[in-house]
Amino acid sequence: MLTLDYQPASEFCAHCQEDYAVSRGSIFEDGAPRAIYLAGMHACQDGGSVILGAGVMPPDGSPPDVRPEAFSIQIWLVNDNFEMTLLDPEQSPWRTHPYLGRMLTRTEVLGSPRKEFFFSIADCVVNRNPTVFAFFKMLERR
Repeated sequence: MLTLDYQPASEFCAHCQEDYAVSRGSIFEDGAPRAIYLAGMHACQDGGSVILGAGVMPPDGSPPDVRPEAFSIQIWLVNDNFEMTLLDPEQSPWRTHPYLGRMLTRTEVLGSPRKEFFFSIADCVVNRNPTVFAFFKMLERR
């Protein structure tokens, strides 16, 4: 089972020239750290969405020189369902955060044997991070 911690932060939006809220933290699987994430919550375009960037640690047993892999995904609320789309690195605001690891392309994520795990991280952030959950509830009331 995945769990997370979180803390508030902010980023600057070049499009609307304003700061927006970010929730960042770690993802744990059965208490062991597995990933770090940034979830930017911004309502300036397309009615609002969350752009998630996550750096995922290599699987247990990997050689010590294997670096973390990162992915980015945009998440919207449509009626009562979350819709997600993978982003290529050049589309992600998190591409400038090298500590996440090498940002995978959309094609690489879809072809990865860890694809299901990557999406489970996104589901965890959307459903278990109270800041992200509250952001989507606020959008829902608009």
